Amino acid sequence: MTSTGGSGSRAAPGEVNRAVIGAKMLVAFTLTASGFAAGSGQAQVIGEVTGLSGTATVQRADSGQALPLALRSEVREGDAVRTGGDGRLRIALRDASTLSLGADAELKLDHLALAPEATGPGSFFTLVVGYLRTVVGHLQRDTVFRIRSPSMVAAVRGTDWIESYGGGKTEIFVAEGRVLATGNTVTDWVVLNSGEGTSFVASMPHTPVVRWAAEKIDRFVAATRVP
Repeated sequence: MTSTGGSGSRAAPGEVNRAVIGAKMLVAFTLTASGFAAGSGQAQVIGEVTGLSGTATVQRADSGQALPLALRSEVREGDAVRTGGDGRLRIALRDASTLSLGADAELKLDHLALAPEATGPGSFFTLVVGYLRTVVGHLQRDTVFRIRSPSMVAAVRGTDWIESYGGGKTEIFVAEGRVLATGNTVTDWVVLNSGEGTSFVASMPHTPVVRWAAEKIDRFVAATRVP
């Protein structure tokens, strides 16, 4: 199935309106999130490592110190986690969400909403490079869960999806649920359903939404599988 920017994929009229509003919010998200993070106080623990193979490190937000990760290592708001060429990493967040990184990946743990935030940006994280699988747990009321890469923002209220970023391109596939994916302009957005995927490149429209072939799905699943 194909989809053009602004039309979504099998989106009902009411959902289209919500998606347009959401797209505008996502474009403004970067500035809002940056300001929110800068105004945060002491970094709080937001999760722990529950799966690890190979090597992975964390760069602490408060000290800038890079430390090796191990099973049950705590991660804090603002930390950046990285996997080596042989690394796989799974983090269980305090809202019951999980983040699974493939090899040579980097993810910044910007903010986790653990209480309703009427004026806050909700939970948000930045995929710098590599593969990431996100399974959303229990969201607080009036919050959303976002993963941002340089060419796309994905926002949901409960789902399971895999994305990769590298060379200026984000590829995203929804394993379960629905995802609102937005590019760098308010007109470039799409609602993805289970089994559907697309790609975003900065300053270009997203590619047509299609049902991915089993081989490609298996590759993305394997890239984020943590033993």
